[in-house]
Amino acid sequence: MKNPFESGDVRVTSLYGERGGEFHKGIDLVGTSSTRIVAVEDATVAVSTMVTDRQNKTWEWGNYVRLDLDDGRRLYHCHLSQRLVRAGERVKKGQVIGIMGDTGKAYGAHLHWELRPQGFSTESLDICAYSGIPNRLGVYDAKTDEELPEKTVDAAFREGDGITLVKGAVYTNGVKVPAQYIGKTYTVAQTGVGRVLVRELYSWVENRYVKKVSAAAPQKPEEQKGYRTGDRVKIKQGAVYTNGVKVPSRYLGQKYTVAQVLSGRVLIRELNSWVADEYVERA
Repeated sequence: MKNPFESGDVRVTSLYGERGGEFHKGIDLVGTSSTRIVAVEDATVAVSTMVTDRQNKTWEWGNYVRLDLDDGRRLYHCHLSQRLVRAGERVKKGQVIGIMGDTGKAYGAHLHWELRPQGFSTESLDICAYSGIPNRLGVYDAKTDEELPEKTVDAAFREGDGITLVKGAVYTNGVKVPAQYIGKTYTVAQTGVGRVLVRELYSWVENRYVKKVSAAAPQKPEEQKGYRTGDRVKIKQGAVYTNGVKVPSRYLGQKYTVAQVLSGRVLIRELNSWVADEYVERA
């Protein structure tokens, strides 16, 4: 198996192929023990960029790196929280090229991994045939391709349930849930095998870290610390995205625009990422 994560097993969260009436051109993956993305073979960095212009459909990829393989095929690594290589660089197999994230059109931190043929075609190739990762939901041993047993679904959790996260919780990508999110009331957006998608954090958390509570009254938009859509803000030192990944230092102190305000967090338009409002100040 070609594993795009530096270490550990890999979880398949969305398949290559038809999805919701459209064709999903790649496969969505989460590393079970590492968020560091690596080159799976020697290649040249063709693109390393962050797309924010929503007139360009590529904005959905957010932060992404494109590697051109030696045979001309193009390998895309999308939704990264950080890019650690520059266009024109030559990378070796196993070299870290970025950190998994949820930039662009993403619901929870993951890697969208996509393979395209040589040239400028927008058609995709079968990333599963290339990588050896099965095109089935589940967790797979990166060394043997063997499917690992999933935890039993906790039938007590259903969409719309009010929940809280317990001390020591981690997201399913292995990133620790920041302390300020522990003990608050959230809503189950979706249930999976042994995990729930926390609507307000746009992230998956295993059932063992979740406790059912009475749902709190929904909070209206635009109520957090006076921030409103269109406000100009700066990100403070020590800031982390709502998925727990640290905001790179190069993004601190710059002026950004608030795209949306909800549940103690703001969506930074230029980064296509959510940041807790405690890490934001007016510019």
